[in-house]
Amino acid sequence: MTKIEMVKRALRMDGSLWVDLAGQAGRLAIFWKGAATVEVMRACSWFIDVKIMGEMTGVSFSPDEKRGGVPLTPGDLCGFSNFINQCHLLDLGLSGFLFTWRNNREGEGYIQERLDRALATPSWRSRFKHATVEHLHSMGSDHNALPLNLFPNVVQRRVPFHFDERWTKEEDFGPVIKHAWSVQVQGSHLFNVHNKIKECRTSIRNWKKLKRLNSK
Repeated sequence: MTKIEMVKRALRMDGSLWVDLAGQAGRLAIFWKGAATVEVMRACSWFIDVKIMGEMTGVSFSPDEKRGGVPLTPGDLCGFSNFINQCHLLDLGLSGFLFTWRNNREGEGYIQERLDRALATPSWRSRFKHATVEHLHSMGSDHNALPLNLFPNVVQRRVPFHFDERWTKEEDFGPVIKHAWSVQVQGSHLFNVHNKIKECRTSIRNWKKLKRLNSK
């Protein structure tokens, strides 16, 4: 099982496709959930162009949102702007942090950019008027994940998990964490740590329900 397949399983996605990045140890990937028909129009180490449910195009390219480093000029953006105009595409916008990539350097050398975005035709946008694109911080990667939600009003969001330090004073709390952290899965070290944290969070939720603890 490849790392991409393990990520797909961890995210509970039904389909995926990816390309290797030229000269780099990494991949550019797209995941989707449901029985959607995904047709690859063109793919390279810089972007993946796909058609979903008739008319939707997703592109990862160099835009004009940037912080740090050498400022981009209008000439730098000309090619990408022409591409959007010629294809009659609309930016689906975003929610969350503006930038999707960082170079992970410190001090004055730190650079952030919005390198990743989702674009669609006007007819697709009319069909999915409430579709949203979210920027999620990704562990172990310099790019953020961009989930595309076609029906955001249908999804019920979970209550955010908040850790209460007072729980550590309970005698049976330590064994709950120890047992959850001992769970092992196949995969990379980072993938294993991610699942351990997830297992701990689930175990704490269940423990809290049994204890009937109220933070108020």
